Amino acid sequence: MEYAQEMGLDPVRLEKVSEILTVSTRLLPDEIEEIFISQSLEEEGQVTEWDSLWLFSKNYCLEARQFLVQQDLEIYPLQQLQGFRLVLENMKLSQFASPMTPGGKANITVEFCPARGGGCQLFAFGANGVKLGSISTRYLTPNLAHPVCETVLSA
Repeated sequence: MEYAQEMGLDPVRLEKVSEILTVSTRLLPDEIEEIFISQSLEEEGQVTEWDSLWLFSKNYCLEARQFLVQQDLEIYPLQQLQGFRLVLENMKLSQFASPMTPGGKANITVEFCPARGGGCQLFAFGANGVKLGSISTRYLTPNLAHPVCETVLSA
């Protein structure tokens, strides 16, 4: 919840995150270790509302799509991920893997493909990119079926 507060969610939105966390602890077999709130970007380049709430455990992740307006939860296993894509705008690759905060205009998109098919997309703008970088290197790239990104992200 500390992360959600740091991201500036008001009390109503924080309550929604808390509600989803409570339900998710019953759905996921592992303990929730990290949360991430994906953002949307308008065509004009302005950050819009929060888009999806992501919860990560050791072996699973849960996406709560458009969590502020609907109840749509999907659980993905993190083992044997079939693909990983990283798109960086207004920042260098070396900044992505470092603990430093990306600049205010940095846009980061991460896409991954669970073993059962489909695709997942997470988006971060500015300082939220630090969290997305951490989640990518902790939960996603280590779980690739064929770890091709390992060297690039840890360099």
